[in-house]
Amino acid sequence: MSYTWQLFLLFALDSLMLSGLQAADALVRVRSIRFDTIPENNGRGHWFETAVEVVAERNPSPEAYNPDFVDSVGVNVGLATQSANGAENRLKFYRSTVTLATLEQGRSVFVRFYLPPEIVKRDKVRGEPAAVMVELMVNGMPLEVHTENTTGLITNADRLDVFRKRLAEEAAPNDGILLPFHRSPFYARGHDSSEMDDPAVIIQSRD
Repeated sequence: MSYTWQLFLLFALDSLMLSGLQAADALVRVRSIRFDTIPENNGRGHWFETAVEVVAERNPSPEAYNPDFVDSVGVNVGLATQSANGAENRLKFYRSTVTLATLEQGRSVFVRFYLPPEIVKRDKVRGEPAAVMVELMVNGMPLEVHTENTTGLITNADRLDVFRKRLAEEAAPNDGILLPFHRSPFYARGHDSSEMDDPAVIIQSRD
């Protein structure tokens, strides 16, 4: 095969991959990220809630089980709290992930995650954490992170790259602390902190 044909095939494959990513990127998006504090039953503290509002568009894939739904939507949340001494580079990182079985076209769904009271008190989390990043996936394919997917210190592409790097390097010791709704105490209590729709059905992961 000639060098010219090799370049042509590589370009064609790259174009197909890019078009596939762009098509998936149009399927699901983050509409908003909201924060709230929920009192503990014993009155000794508050849980900190991060609610990610996700909405699905019509599924154009010819292989879609139902074009009005997008299946297997991953919601990955990275969250950072800032040291009480106010130093911007002194952060603690937390992460959690869920996979939604399906999302109906045009319906907003709030996917909720919780920091427990001890962490909220120690990290002095009030109003909004230092930074939050939401990464979406469809059938295992990561989607582009837009402005709506981030808050706080993540103000540009460079800071997003730094946050991703530090999250990957520093979050592991805190894995299991940031709880998705179905693993929080509120799941058993039937608690819903807002007047929005109930959380989507979640595929229980093995983590």
